[in-house]
Amino acid sequence: MKATLSATLLAFLLSACGGAQGPETSPEAQQNLRVDLAELLIKSRAFHEAAPILRAALERDPKDPRIHLLLGVTLRDKGVYVEGERSLRRALELNPQLAEAHSALGVLLSLTGRHELALHAHERAVELKGDHAPFH
Repeated sequence: MKATLSATLLAFLLSACGGAQGPETSPEAQQNLRVDLAELLIKSRAFHEAAPILRAALERDPKDPRIHLLLGVTLRDKGVYVEGERSLRRALELNPQLAEAHSALGVLLSLTGRHELALHAHERAVELKGDHAPFH
């Protein structure tokens, strides 16, 4: 419920920002709001709604590892493993220190039966984040 309310609020803010001018509604700020909205949708398990937002965000900024990470998680959780893995590996190409991407890749590899590779991905996440390694 809370994530749905937050997603609704972000959607409202995005629509309100569309016609406004000023530094707080710069293209970068609007892009960040879109990605934040997609992240809330993912947390709400609304993967079908998050995917097109993330794909549009990637068109605007194809070198943002966070967007690749979120799209990879979305696709993985939709069961689209090949494309999800491609997105997660792209996130890691762009930022090899992104522990969240290593963790998310580990989950995907485990889901697809590649347990040894999954273990290595999770170990890398722990190396990067210690006891606070994220689990996606």
